Amino acid sequence: MSPKLSIVAPVLNEKENLRELLEDLDDFEFKDYEILIIDGGSSDGTREVAKEFGARVVDGPQEGMAAARNKCIEEAQGEYILMVDADFRFPEGLPDNIKHLLKKDLDIIGWGTDFSAQRTLVEKIYAAEYQINFNNTILYKLFSFLGGLNG
Repeated sequence: MSPKLSIVAPVLNEKENLRELLEDLDDFEFKDYEILIIDGGSSDGTREVAKEFGARVVDGPQEGMAAARNKCIEEAQGEYILMVDADFRFPEGLPDNIKHLLKKDLDIIGWGTDFSAQRTLVEKIYAAEYQINFNNTILYKLFSFLGGLNG
């Protein structure tokens, strides 16, 4: 039986960050999920940490983050996909909110970047640019999938 949620993370040499992320997941009350790690060729023990926590590890493409994220979507077995980075930390209450949201009839759930986490103006600009580029990529793929704006 497929899990309700796939929690997926593309990684490359993220051993310590991944350990912290997976420790956070151990505390979830909601357990109907799989952990899927797409590894881009790590050499620091990232794969071993993932397996230690029962994650499914798949070899990822060596073509950058976008290709790795696409591989995450291809390999996920859950009804819903939660894509995170290895350095993501779950805000307080998010696991309960996820459990509640999965009971709704939703197609897409998203949230923005918390720019207060970046300390300098340069970091804030970089984070905003990343978020804009990521959102534009998702919208482009969505419109392409739907046959374009005129489709």
